[in-house]
Amino acid sequence: MACCKMYVSTSSNRQAMENIEQAMRGHPQVPLLHTFRDEHYDRVGYTLAGKCGSTASRENFADAIVDMIRAAILNIDLQKQSGSHPRLGVVDNLCFHPLGKEASMDQAAELARSCARSIGAKLQVPTFLYGAASYENVPLDAIRRSLGYFKSAKPGIWQGSSNNTALSQPPQFGPAHFPASTGIITAGACPWIANYNIPLQTGDLQAARRIARSVSQRGGGLAHVQAMALAHGVDSIEIACNLLDVHETSPSSVQSFVEFLARDESSVERVCLGYLTNLEEESILELAMEKMEP
Repeated sequence: MACCKMYVSTSSNRQAMENIEQAMRGHPQVPLLHTFRDEHYDRVGYTLAGKCGSTASRENFADAIVDMIRAAILNIDLQKQSGSHPRLGVVDNLCFHPLGKEASMDQAAELARSCARSIGAKLQVPTFLYGAASYENVPLDAIRRSLGYFKSAKPGIWQGSSNNTALSQPPQFGPAHFPASTGIITAGACPWIANYNIPLQTGDLQAARRIARSVSQRGGGLAHVQAMALAHGVDSIEIACNLLDVHETSPSSVQSFVEFLARDESSVERVCLGYLTNLEEESILELAMEKMEP
């Protein structure tokens, strides 16, 4: 069994979300386990689960993913979308995780490749592989960095391109250029990632970026932590963290370190309690087993 976290670049387009969820309901063997909407980021995350141990089960999973993405690109125009969260496409990322003791990373990786292959062939959306799904084990942040994911159109705001654009590097699947209306997709497999966001009461984006840089492993901070500072409403900025190994670096340790770092930033009035954007791995596994019972 595996789960897929699908990130879609809208939370305000209710009709689009209804159509995506309707497409999902056509595949009861791949049930929806969790939905997280963020209006400030204009982004929604769906968590699905399905079997992945055979070619047939992977194809069923891929069919569900393709139908959801088709509904998304028919109802969302990336050129008209903007938000304070980075985005590369209408469907920005597909992240696959093995679920349960019997599932393997190889199975999750093959599932990610199967989905990416179908997306490229059936929807003609450029799709890049990362993590275990990439034979070079390329990390997601490296691909995103090379594709300009972290470069905003103006400070703190990301929006779609106004023109069809040739890619600087070829995708593993799909065409070598992307329509401005759909963008591109990244798809990969990796161990469980926890997304933990810590709100700061401040309007000082530069101060928040210093904190994000210092808390991340890349900036010399905590191991297994990736972090960005993202505007999140009026006078609120979040330290948005990917925790790559919660057993080594827990949400509470990240919270404590951010609070410590914020003491040196006079413009940060308050560090609020952070929150997870998804259920914990054990809860997702329990839900998956419950919903997939014959």
